[in-house]
Amino acid sequence: MSRIDEDMEIIDLDNEEISEDAAEEEVFDDADEEDFNQADEASEEEYNDEDSDESYEAEDSGEPVTESSDDDINDFLARSEHKKKRKHKKHGKHGKHGKAKKRGHGVLVAVLLITLLAGLGVGGYFVYTDYTGRVYSHAIIEAGDVEVTPADFAKDPYKEVFFADGFDISSVDTKVPGDYNVALASGFYTYNSVLTVEDTTAPTAETVPVTLEFGASASPEDFLTNITDVTEVTAAFVDEPDYTKGGESKVSLLLTDTSGNQTTYESSLTIIPVHSSVTIEAGEEFPSVDAYLLDEMGAENNGAVLLTSADSIDTLIPGEYPVSIKLAGGTYESKLVIEDTVAPVITVKNFEGFTTSNITPESLIETAEDLTELTYSFKEEPSFDNEGTYEVTVVATDMGGNTAEAVSVLTLAKDTEAPVITGAKDITIMQNYPISYRDGITVTDNCDEDIVLKIEADSVNPKELGTYPIVYSATDRAGNTTEIPVSLTIIEEHYDEATVYALASQTVARITNPTMTDYEKISAIYWYVKKNMAYTESDNKDDWLKAAYYGLALHKGDCYSYCCSCKAMFDVLGIKNMIIDTYPLRIIHFWNLVDLGEGWRHFDTTPRIGGGDFLYMDDATITAYSVTHGNSHIYDHGRFPGIQ
Repeated sequence: MSRIDEDMEIIDLDNEEISEDAAEEEVFDDADEEDFNQADEASEEEYNDEDSDESYEAEDSGEPVTESSDDDINDFLARSEHKKKRKHKKHGKHGKHGKAKKRGHGVLVAVLLITLLAGLGVGGYFVYTDYTGRVYSHAIIEAGDVEVTPADFAKDPYKEVFFADGFDISSVDTKVPGDYNVALASGFYTYNSVLTVEDTTAPTAETVPVTLEFGASASPEDFLTNITDVTEVTAAFVDEPDYTKGGESKVSLLLTDTSGNQTTYESSLTIIPVHSSVTIEAGEEFPSVDAYLLDEMGAENNGAVLLTSADSIDTLIPGEYPVSIKLAGGTYESKLVIEDTVAPVITVKNFEGFTTSNITPESLIETAEDLTELTYSFKEEPSFDNEGTYEVTVVATDMGGNTAEAVSVLTLAKDTEAPVITGAKDITIMQNYPISYRDGITVTDNCDEDIVLKIEADSVNPKELGTYPIVYSATDRAGNTTEIPVSLTIIEEHYDEATVYALASQTVARITNPTMTDYEKISAIYWYVKKNMAYTESDNKDDWLKAAYYGLALHKGDCYSYCCSCKAMFDVLGIKNMIIDTYPLRIIHFWNLVDLGEGWRHFDTTPRIGGGDFLYMDDATITAYSVTHGNSHIYDHGRFPGIQ
């Protein structure tokens, strides 16, 4: 806060005035006058001494005002008593205005009289002498949220200054520039000072870019945010923007506060030269770039390019899709709105069935036409528990929400027919042979298509010889049940050709069919063995029937079981084959050779650590593999001549 000291004004606290007659009623003699003159001279010297020592950041331009001392008051009381004893006449030897004419101090005498009388409790005025004042008469602050205190006006920090009684500092709005009267009290005196609130700080703000569609406009405030100033601020364009020019342009803005302080800012305006959206019907072609451009842009449309590929948007699927257009040196965003406003067309069929039939809206559709995907529902969910004939309404809804309805007539009866199980018969297998209970078993029903076949075989132990009961059963949704009991007989293991080839025949029947070529058949055997057999070590290297049995019946074995199982299936299919082994190695490996009319080819189903598939492989390829994998397939060419 800065201060400028000006003349202080004494405030009449009791709002009274002393008349001229009252001031002239008391008359002093020459000695009294001389004493007061000496006091006056002394006060002037004291004033000059104090004033020369006064310093502050603002110039002292007024006359100081201070309180009278207790000695002055006591001296005056003594003199008053002396004057009463002398009993002079009312006006004295000088006349009514004698002292003013003789020495020119009439005003001073009157002031001193008032001062001393106030000290004696006469009247309601604070006295003052012509001494230096304690406060500045004028202070200046910058507008804002500022707290003003009495100390801000004090010349001497050691002299206490207060706001005068009856003065409310809240009446001073430090955010509004102007001059405010401030009443202060210090010692015996109350002063009127002036507080000037001034605004010399320009407003501030942050700019934001504005993007508009063609033809729209904006206000200066749209380009600005966080406008800050203690006073009201107005915003204006330096030059009105051109809203007909596509692309980006600069915009200059001027902020002005109440005091006239100004700040200039620069922002940017972008006029979008494209439509915000383009709408087509589902199934229509993807619009060209011209469809997105505004007609008003004129020649500026030249060189416009679609950055969004037509292949990236399926126009058969309704929705909103972003589209980018490059134009006039900038990239602009629009969107393609695909609507489906055409309802689907459907026909339905009538249905005759059972109360337990699986009837869905889809099952009643006969034909349906629409460019988008359809979903189906019943208009009102029907109950299929009752026998009889009644109508149901099927609703088709496309992706655009369009619907079509059609009525189907349902005729339902109660289902009393049980499922039919075919292929169930007594089974005989060898000990430890895995049991395929479902081989050759089928279940059909007059109503249901998903009948579950149940097999009760809890008592069967495939490791124990004997005959065990098995029950096949099936139940439809109406509760109709069919049961067929059969027996399973487990016999002792034996490895004769009939048994092995029977197993091979069963396997071949499951994995091949007569329409396959020989190559397709051996491929089916190759992948079946690779996926269904587990490798285990075995000492058997000379009984091919036992090795084939373990492979076909138990689905396990070493390389000898792998190749013997394949041999049995090749024999069943009538495919020329032989077993080949490595030589001369300490560890013997077995695999197959097959001839489909093109000469011998290698066929090895045993899993290998080094990987590889050896299905119908020529000799050069398997020899190259063998060389890089520890002679895995080296053999005696003398024993196996003519391998291709």
